[in-house]
Amino acid sequence: HRHEGSLGWQKLNNSKRTMEKILAGQQKNHQRELALKILALGDYFVVGLPKVRLGLAQSENGSPSLHYEVQNTGALAYLAAQIQQKALEQGKTVLVIELFDSKYVCSQCGKTHSPPTEKNLPDVLSCVCGHSVPRRQNAAENVANAFQKHWET
Repeated sequence: HRHEGSLGWQKLNNSKRTMEKILAGQQKNHQRELALKILALGDYFVVGLPKVRLGLAQSENGSPSLHYEVQNTGALAYLAAQIQQKALEQGKTVLVIELFDSKYVCSQCGKTHSPPTEKNLPDVLSCVCGHSVPRRQNAAENVANAFQKHWET
């Protein structure tokens, strides 16, 4: 067992940092290649980005964990940025939509609703305008509406 600060620990720690840098470079290269493969599929793209929630959630066993909106946002944001950059270079169009708000805004009237407060409540958006659908379907409708509005302008 090596003690922190010892010569052996410093060598191992330097090796670890070097490997982390190599891995990060490999991940970025993979995302650049993936962005190019995605862009080869068409001319118009919709990219949905999660909006980061601050704080911790509780996992099923009661221990603190990150909100699912926070997990992997760095990799997703980098991939979305690569898609946007490469699309611009190739003369293609990308519409970026933040997904967090989309499931809490009524896709029919635009009224913003707060998230359900209890875990066991059904995940359905019921609006005063009469629109009642699952929140995920509502989010998909909002993405489609944003895409349609983008092309109409």
